[in-house]
Amino acid sequence: MELYSYDASLAGSSYPKNWIILQKLTGHCTDILSGKELENIQQLLKNTPHRKQDIILLCLAESGGAFRKQMQYLGLFSNGVQYKQYMSLVKRSYAALGNVIEQNSYDDKNFYYLSKESAALADSILQSANSLKSSIPALPFSHSENMEHAAGFNDYLLYILGNNHYPVIFRLCTEKAVRSDDDSVRYCVPDATNTTLYAGKTLIDDFIEVHTGTQRAGVVASKLEAYLNHLECLNSNIEQTHTYETADIIFLIHPSGVCANYRRIPGRRTPDGMSRYTVADADTLLNTASLLLQELQTRRLADGFLTMRQVLKNCHGIYEHFLSAAGLEFRLQEIDAIYCLLTMIPELTDMTSRVELLESFQDILAVHEIPQDYCSEGITDESKDFYLVYRKQKKLIENAIRRELPASYPIAAGSLKAAVLNGFSVYTVYGADMYDTFLGVHPHFSGAYIAILQYLFAYGIISGNICNVLPGHKAKLDEEHAVVFRNYYCIKDEDGCMTDVYIEDLSSDYGARIRVREYIARTGIDAQRDMRLICIVDSAAAAYNYLAEYCYNVLRKKGRCITAKCLYPDISVTQAKEMILNGRLALPLFITKADIKAAMRSLPESNGLFAFFDTTVYQDAARGYGRPDSKFPVFLNGIITKNGMGGDILYLN
Repeated sequence: MELYSYDASLAGSSYPKNWIILQKLTGHCTDILSGKELENIQQLLKNTPHRKQDIILLCLAESGGAFRKQMQYLGLFSNGVQYKQYMSLVKRSYAALGNVIEQNSYDDKNFYYLSKESAALADSILQSANSLKSSIPALPFSHSENMEHAAGFNDYLLYILGNNHYPVIFRLCTEKAVRSDDDSVRYCVPDATNTTLYAGKTLIDDFIEVHTGTQRAGVVASKLEAYLNHLECLNSNIEQTHTYETADIIFLIHPSGVCANYRRIPGRRTPDGMSRYTVADADTLLNTASLLLQELQTRRLADGFLTMRQVLKNCHGIYEHFLSAAGLEFRLQEIDAIYCLLTMIPELTDMTSRVELLESFQDILAVHEIPQDYCSEGITDESKDFYLVYRKQKKLIENAIRRELPASYPIAAGSLKAAVLNGFSVYTVYGADMYDTFLGVHPHFSGAYIAILQYLFAYGIISGNICNVLPGHKAKLDEEHAVVFRNYYCIKDEDGCMTDVYIEDLSSDYGARIRVREYIARTGIDAQRDMRLICIVDSAAAAYNYLAEYCYNVLRKKGRCITAKCLYPDISVTQAKEMILNGRLALPLFITKADIKAAMRSLPESNGLFAFFDTTVYQDAARGYGRPDSKFPVFLNGIITKNGMGGDILYLN
């Protein structure tokens, strides 16, 4: 799969592509209209130019221009050849305007945008359609010094235009100041703000922050503090209808290198964070070093963790030996990973055979491949290094939330915890792979909720019909504690009994991780039978790592809603499965993105929903590691990848 890939099976195909995009471009939704009003809007849209070349013209108008890769999200063409054909068709169709589409070279890649005359035409078309939307200034003129960052919000816009599941009613504004009535509160200027109609009745606001890798953790923390101050001010005003579950922040990591068009050419710059050696070598060094860092830490606990400076001091002579033995191609002064790798294999100096060395490498890589939670399926070598950069930047943002924010803005950190327990979310997505990373951000906007509910119906966990849908809803955990979970679906069966289903995305949402932890810590044997919490993860191993990283204190407590064995020590697998299915065991249920996609694609092969039966692998790893800390999840992931999870995972299918 290449970056910016359009996936028709995930985008949905209930409407002709041109028709649904036209509705989004104009803001007219035929699904929520009826009678004479519906007839009028349908006629209005039919009279609006809606050929593919017309749609491309309007998309370029409302986006301010885009790179070809980004335009793939529209689903109007399947390859670069078709794209050129349609661009030529646009130029021929509106040839009377002169240069319909301008091209601006940015790092040797063409950015396509409308000329002044064609932008005016696009505005007139939108006005004739009674649209509230209009063209925005061409980005090359408004952001000539930082085109990569400015174009980043188009990752988001063009994805939601091309995804038929995304609601028609939305309003995306760029760089619009967000203010409160309190002048003492610092205002925010998001890169983009998107207001969307949720389930036809509730407006939610997404604050988009485009992240290209140039901002450090301190800047991210500062932005979070400003947003939290603003939202706290809004929620303190009793006249406001704004709630935390109707607003969130989306950090959109935009791939550096001209929207993932980068090609390795000698002498050209390398995108920030990307290694300069070959892809295969980068995978080997980065992944191996990560695992071996944990190995070093484990072996040297008594003496304390070795600093990077100490590691470097121990590298004399090993590097040269490695070069001659392995024959791999990379430059002498590369990232620290190479030194970590070599220092942590004392046996390396005794290896005289290239075969011996490479066999050792394969053993190491077998227990620490690129984590699935950072990559979509089918990633090609060409795009894999961009995913490594995405992984790095995603971790930076997460560290800014967990560490930099409490250190620099302790009051804001306290506000954040209160906000997320009331439904606030902070997402991190990859602009070049929105069909994967955005899948669980708003399941109602991506179609993921349909697949999840299908699983629940198929297992007999729920029955009946959906009677209420909300972006967030309060759930009572015990007599003293309640949490507002996201993505609420109320299911009513034939007897009038209702089941509350909540969907949280652990892969992308920091807020979800705190809310689910609260559910696990506060909910015990006496949990209500009429609630089901579904957690989206990137893999079963990622779910296990979530427990290790966020719920390790809860794992030590008995009677908490985390595993079947924790609640019922003598329970069998069969008994646990039966109790989960009939609602007598209120464990959080997990599902991977791959299985959600399988259901959306109508594929029979999937593992489906799962829960945790036990945590024996975790307990054994913790005893071998020592006291679990922030580095323990990586150590645990290495063990899981090599040895599996044994009987700790209970699949319900």
